Amino acid sequence: GSTVPVAVWQKGQETTKQVLIGRLEDAEKAGLVADSKTTDPKKAPSAVAQQKIAPLGLTVAPLDNVARRRYSIAPNVHGVIITDIESNSDAANKGLMPGDVVLEINQQPVADVAALQAAVATAAKTGKGSVLLLLNAQDDLRFVALKLQSLKK
Repeated sequence: GSTVPVAVWQKGQETTKQVLIGRLEDAEKAGLVADSKTTDPKKAPSAVAQQKIAPLGLTVAPLDNVARRRYSIAPNVHGVIITDIESNSDAANKGLMPGDVVLEINQQPVADVAALQAAVATAAKTGKGSVLLLLNAQDDLRFVALKLQSLKK
């Protein structure tokens, strides 16, 4: 392939990067990307791993290398990544965004999606009306209290 200049916006400034142009089939053979013909899109890591946390109005996923690259998240950040937010939720009203990383819930580390789900379930069972999240939002740490949404319609 050939190398071409590509202009990108990064940290508020235009930067030119050199990008190697190649064929998708060659990258698949080299194992650099998943084979698009044999990969079931329903089983793509980001699609399968996403879990809706209804009481918070959030959809989250494990923080993998794809998400780290997409949202420019440092390797030393650990937690789960927010991939979607219900538009009418407390999370949306408080400015949570896809790409924010949940580091802690109620001052307990969030190692994976199951840990976040368990903490939300515990808070709901014990009658707590809200949870406290520690978020990494573009390398800024902030605490956000979110009301637990009722699952009744």
